[in-house]
Amino acid sequence: MAVTARESAEFDAAFLDAYTGGDPEMRDEILKIFLDQSRLLLARLEDAMDEAKAWRDAAHSLKGCARSVGANTLADIAARAEGEGPSHPVRLRTLDEMRVALLSTHAKVEDLIDREP
Repeated sequence: MAVTARESAEFDAAFLDAYTGGDPEMRDEILKIFLDQSRLLLARLEDAMDEAKAWRDAAHSLKGCARSVGANTLADIAARAEGEGPSHPVRLRTLDEMRVALLSTHAKVEDLIDREP
């Protein structure tokens, strides 16, 4: 069964449905990888507060990870983070935004995974 068009700025399920050809097993496999990788990359960002290259690399990886499943809001925040300077207050605000977007996106992703095919 294809994912319904629950498209939003936050998470574009229709994009993911097109990407996987409507295959629910492939969709779930990709989404599980996204859940694991996005958590790991957020932790890498938290650890890279004082390291410009590590911060950029983690933000770039999170951006790609999020875009690949249609997690647009998270990808947009990561894209912005990728270009941020070394300011702790700015990075802390960005991390807070990412955490909120990640929690919301993860809830939608887990809902998709839990659905019967």
